[in-house]
Amino acid sequence: MSDLVFMAGSPIEIELGGNKLKFSPITIGDLADFEAWCISERIKSAITAIGDIKPSEKIALIQGIQSTNSVNVMAELSTIKGILHMIWLSLRTHQPNITEAEVGKLVGVKNLGELQALVDKLAYSGQDEDDSKNEVAVAD
Repeated sequence: MSDLVFMAGSPIEIELGGNKLKFSPITIGDLADFEAWCISERIKSAITAIGDIKPSEKIALIQGIQSTNSVNVMAELSTIKGILHMIWLSLRTHQPNITEAEVGKLVGVKNLGELQALVDKLAYSGQDEDDSKNEVAVAD
């Protein structure tokens, strides 16, 4: 196997909610998108919590949140919203039209833990040349 294929990892295909889905390994680009999403979510939450404020105050708030520029990606991945978003990021390569809301409808509480394990596996996919280890069982 070439080093490039080994580094890129293999997609994992599973059936979820009666749909066969192909999950791509998590890339550095996915992590960058996830980090930007985390910052965006903080901004949205802060603006919602504060309510109606002057545009200048809103700009200052956004700049303040962006300037902290520290996101604990692993902590965010332990949240339900974080898991859902990372699952969507993994799916978007092979299912470009799937939305995060659709993913949320496919993922049930009973298989959330298994899907979190899948996200962990996708993050480390390609670190083992035995692609048979890319098989993950998820209960429907």
